[in-house]
Amino acid sequence: MERRSVLLTATTTETAIACAVGALLIILRNPLSHVLFGTARFHLLVVLIGANLPCTALMLLTREAMRLTFRPWRYFVSAVLAGLGATATSLIAVYVLHAGVAGMLWGLLVGTAISALFGVFACRGAIGGRWSGHELRVMLRFGLPLVPAAFAQWGLTFADRFMLRALSTTAQVGLYTVANQIAGVM
Repeated sequence: MERRSVLLTATTTETAIACAVGALLIILRNPLSHVLFGTARFHLLVVLIGANLPCTALMLLTREAMRLTFRPWRYFVSAVLAGLGATATSLIAVYVLHAGVAGMLWGLLVGTAISALFGVFACRGAIGGRWSGHELRVMLRFGLPLVPAAFAQWGLTFADRFMLRALSTTAQVGLYTVANQIAGVM
């Protein structure tokens, strides 16, 4: 019962934080687009990133629940759904609809949303009990020192796209990202 309560506390808290940060990104889309891209024209990219945050948090947390409850095949299905959903949507959006980087982000959103929905279904018995403030304090004492490292990892993951954007077009960065996703699945 304690494990279910810990998983519920972690899942609801992190998903709520991801929703709040995502909403903040969506609200500040024009100024953020101007800071990141030098123009407010790319505000859709910021909106898609903001919308993706809760899906990604829920997907990763349900996968963690699958790992902790020894459900490797469900974990595998979740990963495959995310990869195939993102890749298929990105390919269509970038190559057929010529959506550039936005197409890649649409693909990422679709893939993570499908995986998150599957994860909620697959973990419905593993996550439950009562939300625990005590468990949250324990998790924060352990996890808060790791937040700077997570931001650094995120920066390293996407730094190449910002550099390429400065040297080429948004459409070319979108094609690069789709190729990167395909290589990541392999």
